[in-house]
Amino acid sequence: MNTERDVPTHPQRRANLISFLLFWWTNDLFKTGNQRPLQQSDFWPLHEEDQTSLLTRQLQWQWCKDLDECNRTGKEPRLWKSAMKVLSCKDLCILSFAGLLDSVGRFLQPFFLGVFISTLMSDTPGRGLLCGCAALMLVIVLMKSIAVHHSSFKLYVIGMRMKASLKGVIFRKVSMLSVGGKFSFSFENDFSNSQDSSFSFSYLNSYQLIGISRMIIP
Repeated sequence: MNTERDVPTHPQRRANLISFLLFWWTNDLFKTGNQRPLQQSDFWPLHEEDQTSLLTRQLQWQWCKDLDECNRTGKEPRLWKSAMKVLSCKDLCILSFAGLLDSVGRFLQPFFLGVFISTLMSDTPGRGLLCGCAALMLVIVLMKSIAVHHSSFKLYVIGMRMKASLKGVIFRKVSMLSVGGKFSFSFENDFSNSQDSSFSFSYLNSYQLIGISRMIIP
């Protein structure tokens, strides 16, 4: 019988603040990969919000809602707008805050560098001011680095979520267009085999998927 103990907890869930900021929660996976080739069981379970089934349902619901609204207003529906609407507010806030920290750091770093140089070139340079400027510049560099890495990581996760949800909606639409189930069965086989082919959906980015969806989703 499966119990809750059989399902490992994602280390990001139990990471403290320092581990979260510095991505230390990934260390165990890198240590395992350094010792031996990684296996499927070594990877952590997906977050619930990263599962394709949930992402597809959210985008499908939003797309149907936008279709109904556009039918009433006479406007043309846009799938990319629906995809943008299902983005998590938490993720957008993290991206905005990381961008703000990076912008503030870009402004403060040359400012304190100028103060440091002008103080150093003065006749009586203050040791405390020099140490303070050096410490502040170090903090700013660390802050910018954390902000850039977290924004890049979050953008990658958002891109993968959009890609998974778009593929799910497209697959669902193509399956519904099948005649007698034959086309659906053929498409499922082709989709499974395409994981090892050069034409796999895994190599399509979100913009290409949106373009494909325009051809099959009314």
